Amino acid sequence: GRTKGSTSAVMKHKWFSGFDWDALLSKKLEVPIKPKLKSKEDSSNFDVYPEDDDESITTMFHEWNPEL
Repeated sequence: GRTKGSTSAVMKHKWFSGFDWDALLSKKLEVPIKPKLKSKEDSSNFDVYPEDDDESITTMFHEWNPEL
């Protein structure tokens, strides 16, 4: 999203104190968790959800009022 001060405001936030932005941009950071993959197409690390259909979406948002 957009914030006052743009991305530099986020980068300067105290939560990111000590974060190596240059390493991130140069893709030299080590990942904290690297899942094992069987192939490039392996999606076994993701949960399986049923396909959405129009009826389930309508049921889920039946109380939603776009006018509010």
